[in-house]
Amino acid sequence: MEIHKAKPWHGWREFLKEYLIIVVGVLTALTAEQTVEWLHWRAEVREARVAIRAEMRQGLTELTYRQDLRSCVKQRIDQLQAWSVSDSSGKPTHPTGRMGRPIEFNPQSQTWETLRNTPGVTHMPTEEQLRIANFYGFIDLIRTFDSVERNVWMQLQEFNDWPSLDPQSRMRLRGDIENARQVDDSIYGVTTNAFRSAREAGVSGTGARRFNGRQMVVAKELCDPLT
Repeated sequence: MEIHKAKPWHGWREFLKEYLIIVVGVLTALTAEQTVEWLHWRAEVREARVAIRAEMRQGLTELTYRQDLRSCVKQRIDQLQAWSVSDSSGKPTHPTGRMGRPIEFNPQSQTWETLRNTPGVTHMPTEEQLRIANFYGFIDLIRTFDSVERNVWMQLQEFNDWPSLDPQSRMRLRGDIENARQVDDSIYGVTTNAFRSAREAGVSGTGARRFNGRQMVVAKELCDPLT
């Protein structure tokens, strides 16, 4: 095997020429590697963004439906208040019909929780990450308030037969009414902020509604007028 010895450099010009060839070659290789890596992360970011935005839109669907029912919630609370006042006046009204209750809603965050620490999210622009995280922070609050609301209306269900009220039960009813009003106001405020956060994160529109028959029955009971 014939071995070629390296040719000696003849002056600085030839040395610089060889040096530049090596540097350009190394930089070209590094640039190519970084380009491949950038394309890889870009694809992961795109996939993560699509999945997270789909979950956000589905969450907005549930929040929209809860907002649509708010007029029924407020109407029923006012009717309960009127019944309590009439009973304490000595001329009680005894409405007929089911009291109903707000439907349970539970916007999901599994996709965000799964992807939030993956390269698909960590390579998103920081501002986008913060806006998405802000939306899901409101989702956590909404789930908390939803749990509180369910408990309040479970207590109100004990008055579903519209009984005559003694002083103790009347006081309890008034407390439950006030709690129902406060949690409804809280849910409205937080959902309004969630809608705003979604828009800031570039998410608009909603997904398909996925409410079952029982939820629809509950919603109808809440919205049906009392007689």
